[in-house]
Amino acid sequence: MGDGALAAYGGRRPAFERPRHDRASHQRRRARRLAVFSGNRELLRERDLVVWAADGPAGSRWAAVFNLSSDARREPFDTRSLGLGSSVVDVVDVWSGSTLSASAVHEQSDAARGVAPGSTVLHLGLPPHGCVLLRSVD
Repeated sequence: MGDGALAAYGGRRPAFERPRHDRASHQRRRARRLAVFSGNRELLRERDLVVWAADGPAGSRWAAVFNLSSDARREPFDTRSLGLGSSVVDVVDVWSGSTLSASAVHEQSDAARGVAPGSTVLHLGLPPHGCVLLRSVD
């Protein structure tokens, strides 16, 4: 491709003509970003739910909740079972940017099914075959 052709593209090669080393450098940058996480682990695999957790930078805690079902569902989760700790007040849904409020459970009820009194519950809406990525900072 001559210099005149590069000028037609604003002096930059189109994406389909870029050298392959761009992909390798992208993968190295991505690996460096992911290296700040530790303790990546699967916490739960029950029915059609899977929960993974990780510890992030600056004391942040992360959880990913996967709905493997073809049905939407709303589930109560003990914040400890999500790896977010027991005294969590607010959790951020990373993809939407919204803050989800966790609440204390004082007595066993259907609204907090499976969450023991004295714990904190977080209600999550999960789309069919969907996932929610959560972040909590101490």
